[in-house]
Amino acid sequence: MKVTTQELGPREIELVIEVDDNRMDRAMRSVAREYARQTNIQGFRRGKAPFAVVAQRVGRERLVESALEKIGPQIYEEAIEEAGIEPYDFKSLDVANYDPLTLSATIPLVPSVELGDYAGVQLEVPAVEVNEEDIEEILREYQDENAQLVPVERAAELGDQVIADLKIKVSGEPVYDRRNISFVLSSDGLTGVPEGFFEKIAGMEADQTQEFSLVYPADFGDEDLAGAIGVFTVVLHEVKARELPELDDELAQTVGDFETLEELRERTREVLLARAQTEADNELAESVMQQLMDTATVQYPAQALEDEIDRVMADLEARLKDRGLTLENLLLMEGLTERQLRVEQRPKAEERIRRGAILSEVVKREGLEVSEAEIDGEIETIAEMYSAQAAQVRTSLSSEESRRSLRSRLLAEKAIDHLIEMATGAADEAGDAGAVNGESGESEASDVTVVG
Repeated sequence: MKVTTQELGPREIELVIEVDDNRMDRAMRSVAREYARQTNIQGFRRGKAPFAVVAQRVGRERLVESALEKIGPQIYEEAIEEAGIEPYDFKSLDVANYDPLTLSATIPLVPSVELGDYAGVQLEVPAVEVNEEDIEEILREYQDENAQLVPVERAAELGDQVIADLKIKVSGEPVYDRRNISFVLSSDGLTGVPEGFFEKIAGMEADQTQEFSLVYPADFGDEDLAGAIGVFTVVLHEVKARELPELDDELAQTVGDFETLEELRERTREVLLARAQTEADNELAESVMQQLMDTATVQYPAQALEDEIDRVMADLEARLKDRGLTLENLLLMEGLTERQLRVEQRPKAEERIRRGAILSEVVKREGLEVSEAEIDGEIETIAEMYSAQAAQVRTSLSSEESRRSLRSRLLAEKAIDHLIEMATGAADEAGDAGAVNGESGESEASDVTVVG
């Protein structure tokens, strides 16, 4: 078998295979015998018709195609190995010539990566701390969430809740007339009123009536009112102020399973510290990835980009579905065709390909692995999040495809963690500690498949 390749474009080649005549002849004769056993051929008992007769009746091209269905995959695998290439996707072989029998296929190759000096990347670990002011702000939010509305005998102030009658006229015609409506004197307390409305009511007392005029803005949502002058008549009946609870043990017990305010304060500190740590970790991960992407050279076939755009579009459709929308809704709102939207998603797809290829290369170079036990643990963690559906989720995630996807994700996370350790010196510190404890740093290799 003679195998040649020719580069067609970035990470795309034409694979040409000249099949050995004897090998193809054996495959064709095997197919011919099967045909003879299954078909009545005049003048011969079933299975006894000679090859030449079967070939004349069936046709050489059909015999070749049938033979390739049998031995084609093996020929393909052998040719790939001989050419020393790693296909991105399987491609079927086409007959380029029958004499001699020559097969060809356009093969996209897996992305290639040339990493820069990733081992030389250096990053400072950002300080993770929680300010007392941040804790106090959260505690004030707890106070605000548990505030009580208390009737007061004073003039209304911004932030108070009031009960009032409201009439609105435009050009002498009534557009609104409601009694005993309750609203807060703030921008989100009542919709459909122009700016300055709440300030006009502030200062009014119970049982007081006031009439005033305001101009609706030109870009007001209701076209009939946009730019018009509204005459507002307000009869104030009651004023209620928000009374905040004391910042004490009783509030802590109201907020959650806490006995004292100090317990609530300490728990708030822990939550804020964990949040700050997550933000710092994300910042480090993004910094190290950005440096790698700035110095790495990645090449990929056109099919890889189209496949990644397909995945980006699928993710977009899933997010739209969660919001009760469809891709068609989005296209109508944005005035785009699906083709134009795919073009818009191209940069995101290109970045995802580059990130994935770079992390896969790091996984290979650093010998990172994910064990079956780690995948099982991740499946269990995800399943526990779904409570009643845990068993169903566990079964779904246990499929071969899902486990392969989880392995790739966990390897990517390990690669980023490893890069951060290298960039911050944590890996060196761990190595020094291992040497002090008499550890050699060698580990038993597990049976894993590395992404990429």
